Amino acid sequence: MGKLSYEIFVQEDEERWMFSYDHNGLYYDHKGLEFLGMVPWERKYGIRLYSNMIKFEGNIYLIPFRAKDIAVYSIKNKQFRRIALKDTNDFQVGNNKNELAKFWVSVVYRENIILMPHNYPAIVKLDMCSENCEFSTDLVEKIDEIALNGEPYITDAYIENDVAILSVGCADAVVEINLETLDFNLREIHFENKGFNGIVKGDNNIWLAPRIGNKVAVCDIGNCKIKTIDLGIYLESNQYVPFHSMYKMGDNMCFIPNLCDKWIFVNRNTLKISLNETLTNIVSQPRKKYAFGKDRVMAFSISNDYMSFLCGLDNIIYILDKGTNEISTQVYSLKNNHLVLNEVLQGLSVRNDGELFLEEDRFTLDMFLYYLEKRNGFSIN
Repeated sequence: MGKLSYEIFVQEDEERWMFSYDHNGLYYDHKGLEFLGMVPWERKYGIRLYSNMIKFEGNIYLIPFRAKDIAVYSIKNKQFRRIALKDTNDFQVGNNKNELAKFWVSVVYRENIILMPHNYPAIVKLDMCSENCEFSTDLVEKIDEIALNGEPYITDAYIENDVAILSVGCADAVVEINLETLDFNLREIHFENKGFNGIVKGDNNIWLAPRIGNKVAVCDIGNCKIKTIDLGIYLESNQYVPFHSMYKMGDNMCFIPNLCDKWIFVNRNTLKISLNETLTNIVSQPRKKYAFGKDRVMAFSISNDYMSFLCGLDNIIYILDKGTNEISTQVYSLKNNHLVLNEVLQGLSVRNDGELFLEEDRFTLDMFLYYLEKRNGFSIN
């Protein structure tokens, strides 16, 4: 029996919708896990097809990362429909454009979803009432002028009223963008020349986590002075994408691990660095053979009393009681462990682009042979 791995979800009271990380599958939980279906035009086994999901008036909107287009699931009709996007090659701009890493940050503003470019060469404004899209390349063109490397354009956001403040991955910069008009101000912050991968507002400052490296920038909003927090005691100087994001927890700033194996807290007043040993033990454990994600933390949420996250190393949900520091666990078990793989194996005779199996991607060779044995009922020596 397998465990469901996911990093995006929508929670409403006791209902939860989730999209799988390691295959094409939409799931629903209300006192029991239910498989709702696959997006019919996408790859069956694709990893990280979508980066966000948004519920609006009976529909679930799936925002593409590796997927080609926006997918919409009607909860009432139990059907998917497609909102087509322009191909990245249709744009004449975007030095860092990449069809397989379109959007990571998407913001709901009134009846619109604003899709911020990760490696897509435009901002996309989707009207959820008409389901029409507007495309704007102005921000990408401006970022290209100051880009330091081939890293993504927009990596994180925090929202204040009608304005989003965005971190830039390919330059030491932030963007202030009006969500109504899409007018923006691109502001360079000369720091480590490695870009940023996380942004959150502190008390009277802005915290910026590194895209590459082990140094955090804390920018004073009033005088624009920058303080450096050196996490070198725990991270290598060339650590790639160490954190997903940051969250304020009491007096601390909590750094949600991405590729780093440490769970770090920094006191927002004293800037003292500390390590949560219990959480670090979870995100530094050996990866289980059935876990395909590269991220140590996948889906996560923080409330007043609890912090929960799905660990990409074992596909288990860990729930931290912030008052007692006790941890409980939850698992979404897939009753038919071979459902998705059987769908994939049926298409082995069709060899199209994107239909190759990479051992380091979806399956190991041993696991692939194991599934073949289970499906066909014979042993492969």
